[in-house]
Amino acid sequence: MGAYEGLLSGRRRDCQGNGVWCTAKIMQEARATATATEPSVALRQRIKSLSRVNAALSIYHLLEIWGVIALAVYSSVVLVPLSSGVAGFLVYLLAVAVIAARQHALMVITHEGIHKRLARRLWFNDGLARFVAGFPTFISLAKWRFIHLYHHQYTHTADDPDRAIFARYPVDRPQFVRLLLHDLCGLNVLSTARYFLDLPFVMREFNRRFLGEERDRQYQQVSDMSVMAIFGAFFSAVVDTSGEGRRRCRLPFIGWFRIVRLRKCSSVSVAR
Repeated sequence: MGAYEGLLSGRRRDCQGNGVWCTAKIMQEARATATATEPSVALRQRIKSLSRVNAALSIYHLLEIWGVIALAVYSSVVLVPLSSGVAGFLVYLLAVAVIAARQHALMVITHEGIHKRLARRLWFNDGLARFVAGFPTFISLAKWRFIHLYHHQYTHTADDPDRAIFARYPVDRPQFVRLLLHDLCGLNVLSTARYFLDLPFVMREFNRRFLGEERDRQYQQVSDMSVMAIFGAFFSAVVDTSGEGRRRCRLPFIGWFRIVRLRKCSSVSVAR
């Protein structure tokens, strides 16, 4: 009896080659569901219109994000500084939360740049993603793009580089609480940084283990860490090096690493 005859006769078999046993009834229900949920012409047109690349809109969102960050920094450093007492401390905590959320938005913008959705011209797309969104939040566009596109190509397979992130999930409640406490103490900064950029002297072996020998060689050909180093040196040179200047520049960056784990957990929950 052939495969289809066996299926139609009601015999159980691994009909999708994924270890899930199914019957003719299950397959008929699946086909009916797929037909019922197939997008209409109007929905397809709407999705197509929303998928158009709009550089002006990308610039608008970047200006909005940085405007909110600047307002939060100004509020905490100038309007109600920490020296104001309890009010200053509360404004400081609020600023950290707001800035962390906007930094996550910059991370999302960088992700769109990975998929070349910020602008039609690649040099402009990568310029926005790299210098306006990625580098200021310690993200190498080249490294994340390299890892992320492999992730899409091999999602949830043995070759998925993001298995290092989601393979541990789901975890029980005590483990999850420990992970969040670990993040609140800032102990996840190094592990997060290793994923998004290359740290001198410590990253080569990590890249080889995380990406594999062949992928690591391919990544080194497109690495933009030298450009990021120049960007960082230039940024440091133009920023006021006084104590007040350093404090103004430090505030925007202290919240971002705290929420990365929450984003990863939510992504895994959606994926599963």
